[in-house]
Amino acid sequence: MSRFKLNFLNALERPKLFGIGDATDIIEHSGLRKMNWKAFNNALVQAALRMVPILPANELYAILLSVKEGEKEVDKQVEEAVEALKKTSLLISELEQSLTERTKKLSALQDEYKKYSEMSNITKEQASALLNSIGDKLNESAKRERFVSFLINIIAGVIIFVLGIVFSRPITNLLGGLLS
Repeated sequence: MSRFKLNFLNALERPKLFGIGDATDIIEHSGLRKMNWKAFNNALVQAALRMVPILPANELYAILLSVKEGEKEVDKQVEEAVEALKKTSLLISELEQSLTERTKKLSALQDEYKKYSEMSNITKEQASALLNSIGDKLNESAKRERFVSFLINIIAGVIIFVLGIVFSRPITNLLGGLLS
């Protein structure tokens, strides 16, 4: 802050200014509270610097103000860049987390596929061996069942033949009496 600006601010804080009264009373009655204090201070400093004849102080002050504004713009751009980097970092971490979850799921599915493919190969071999052994047993039992069925049918036929011979006369007499 320049020496003149400090002196001016100190003068405003004094209780009496030229015996007129309180500096804040003057500012309030003149409507300066509604005014932009920064612009007001800059105008006062520029007016005071114009009175210094040796140096191009007014131009130096303008350059100083533009440098300050440039710093503020650079700071604002840096803050925006930092926010953008934070958002990008957050997005990258979310994508990384999603990718690791999907990778874990993929590896689990690959493990299950390997396990089931091994089980299907084992079951094919075991199933063919089981079917062969069952087929052999069925063929053996089928021959035995055919022989037993043949014997049962022969015995049943013989029984019916014998009964037919034994009961043929009484049934013929009974039916002959009813029909005549």
